[in-house]
Amino acid sequence: MSVRIGLVGAGTAAQHHLKSFAIIDEAELVAVADPSPEAVGRVARTFGCESYSTGREMAQAEELDAAYICSPHFARGEVEAPLAERGVSLFVEKPVARTLEVAEDIERDLRKYPAICSVGYHWRYSDLTDLAVAKLRGLEVAMAQGFWMTGMRSVPWFRDMSKSGGQILEQTSHLLDLSRYLVGEVSRVFGRSALRCMGDVPDLDIDDVSVISVDFENGAIGSYSSTCMLSPYVPGGAVSSLASLGKRGWNRFHSLTGIGERARISRDYMVSLNLYSSDLAIEIGERELRMIQGGRSTVTRTRVDPYMEEDRAFIKAVKSGDESGVRCDFLDGLRTLKLTLAAMASAETGNPVELGDYR
Repeated sequence: MSVRIGLVGAGTAAQHHLKSFAIIDEAELVAVADPSPEAVGRVARTFGCESYSTGREMAQAEELDAAYICSPHFARGEVEAPLAERGVSLFVEKPVARTLEVAEDIERDLRKYPAICSVGYHWRYSDLTDLAVAKLRGLEVAMAQGFWMTGMRSVPWFRDMSKSGGQILEQTSHLLDLSRYLVGEVSRVFGRSALRCMGDVPDLDIDDVSVISVDFENGAIGSYSSTCMLSPYVPGGAVSSLASLGKRGWNRFHSLTGIGERARISRDYMVSLNLYSSDLAIEIGERELRMIQGGRSTVTRTRVDPYMEEDRAFIKAVKSGDESGVRCDFLDGLRTLKLTLAAMASAETGNPVELGDYR
């Protein structure tokens, strides 16, 4: 028996999940909603599903088991409660909302209903993260160090602070979430950001560099450096995990997105979370984990697609009713949003923020 899925938002954030729907046997995409006729039409033709211009229309018209909320995070809060009220389980792409107020309203609504909810912090599902968890078991992490060094996202709303929240909310939040997962909760955050090199980019009002420092409740400390002012990096011959889809999966994904080889070989300059314990350094990247211990260095390459793994876990939870495999629920995603927004508030005011006091 398949899981009947509705998709809200057919843009960039949806592409990895569409790939999953093409591969996972239990997944059946029956409806898609997006204000763009081109985007919604492309998905509807590829999957043979119904199409709608709004998520509300889809929620009212379709009998769904699950819905993926992949609309931009500044457009959240309209369909989550109506879907959950109808017993539809939700997968919500990160971040869960643009503002804390909207996210808390959604969380209060979701608490009223028994629907399963998963949030798309996909690094939690990587086999490299599992390896780090196993290695750190029984050890104290002394320091975390994160990097998100990349180019400017192509979607126009990324440049608009009121919509995207800038790089800290859109991208660095992955590192903050993974740190919460591996190290623990944060008690205090101090952020700095600036617009240094991209002031001539049209319609841009976000900063292009940032540094965040945090104090964890367990005494560990952390720092996170990010920039979005680099050019796209395309190393010769490098192939991402999309190549592992096989002919059927790749052909469907290629025909759906139309982005071809660029999707297969583009990479960022440096995206990683480094953790340090006594005589142990672990560097967790998207594709490999490097471990240095006792003067010896080992490298482990990933064997899974974490986007696919988070989708498998969610679909399995919806089908079985057992959500123990879901690694980030809505409340957990809300905590990461609160930490991220606190870092942004600190960068704006120049003052550290105590997480317990932040609203």
